[in-house]
Amino acid sequence: MYELIKVTDRFYFVDCPAKIGIYKISESEIALIDSGNNRGAASKVLRIAEENGWHIGMILVTHAHCDHIGGCYHIQSRTGCKIYAPRGEVGAVTHPPRENAILYGGKPPKELSRGFLFAEPCAAEPITAEILPEGLSVLPLPGHTEDQYGFVTEDGAVYLADALASEKTLEKYGIPYVYDVGKYLETLERIVSMRGAQYVPAHSDMTADIAPLARKNIESTEALAEAILEEAAAPITPEALLSRIFERYGLRMSLEQYLLIGSTLRSYITYLSEQDRLTYTVIDNMLYCVKK
Repeated sequence: MYELIKVTDRFYFVDCPAKIGIYKISESEIALIDSGNNRGAASKVLRIAEENGWHIGMILVTHAHCDHIGGCYHIQSRTGCKIYAPRGEVGAVTHPPRENAILYGGKPPKELSRGFLFAEPCAAEPITAEILPEGLSVLPLPGHTEDQYGFVTEDGAVYLADALASEKTLEKYGIPYVYDVGKYLETLERIVSMRGAQYVPAHSDMTADIAPLARKNIESTEALAEAILEEAAAPITPEALLSRIFERYGLRMSLEQYLLIGSTLRSYITYLSEQDRLTYTVIDNMLYCVKK
């Protein structure tokens, strides 16, 4: 854990729960891609940089989930580096509680604003073409969040952030977090046909062939959509639907899982409604959804 892995001449990553990319701007300066989940991860990355004689010039955030920005404040306070994020994610980097409010649908209870769901706020600016190091380009990967970015190096490395879930996650849970199901599927289809030398997903192994994992994610996404439609054959409230899906997938409810999977389920309901496969109705002052 926290081993430095060289991918190409200019791109490395730190092997940890949410992989941290390292792009060499020069022999002495690097850009981090994400920062790990907490102060401990940040401290390990700072030590790796020091051992290699690297100065951290910037952090490029892929998206504003806490396991990717949890180390930003500590690294920025130690190095003075600038932090850049996709325009749609900047607000949640500068004010992380906003992301939990989006997930919860209101002001979340304090139990949902700690641990792996907590990050300290820090100064951040939008990623633009002007600030990108030479040889590094952005790869829009919307779906998991509204405005997630990946990054592509000129020597063939592709950092995919959370554009797709690991095989282990799909087997254990079957329901990775998704904000926009339609865009998520479009992103996965693009990944299937993508051409790169090495692919580095944040939560899965590096591989030279990412298409099989992308296809498994597509199958998993479509399977959950069909499961929702089956459970909504008769009018059902979103809360009851969530309980049925937990039972169907053999999951155990917790506050964190309610937050993440509940938000994902509501995104699927929106997606199926947009496809005209599901509709809403109100019965006795309660909201129901039902298959069309």
